Amino acid sequence: MLKILFYHANDTLGYTHNREIFLGVASLYLNTYLNINKPGIAKQVKWLVPQQEKLTDDELIEKIEKEQPDLFCTAHYIWNNDSLSTQIQRIKPRVDKNILFVAGGPSVDVNINDNFFQDNPAIDYALYGAGEAGFSDLLESILTNKKLLRINTSNIAWFDSDKNKQIVADFVYVPQLKISPYT
Repeated sequence: MLKILFYHANDTLGYTHNREIFLGVASLYLNTYLNINKPGIAKQVKWLVPQQEKLTDDELIEKIEKEQPDLFCTAHYIWNNDSLSTQIQRIKPRVDKNILFVAGGPSVDVNINDNFFQDNPAIDYALYGAGEAGFSDLLESILTNKKLLRINTSNIAWFDSDKNKQIVADFVYVPQLKISPYT
């Protein structure tokens, strides 16, 4: 069973006692895509409860050690990209080295930044654009022990240490789901 932990690193909003927070829903979209398009893979995935609120480094490391995910996924937006990118650089050396760090979201610019992985060495895989297909291909490659190839996936990138270069799969438009990921 492949365990996935999402970290949205959102700040609380407003100054009320309610501590309102914007909820990140990337895992809902990814789960729904897997259930529809790759049900065999979906059955081999355990989604841990996403961490919505921003944590300190020590709190985040404690959560990762407690949950023991195989994939630690971060959602990068304009409001959290800089602090989140910096935080994962600090924490990765302090957690299990077998955990794969996957970054996605609209502020991941791997498709236009030729030095993305040099700038972000803690990230193992980066999803850009609609990441559902690329993410499901990544999970399938891990679960079936098949190498992920640029020619058979889309909207994902990684650093190939054998070739010493960044690999960016082509962009493919992924239409919105016809069913609600919330249900």
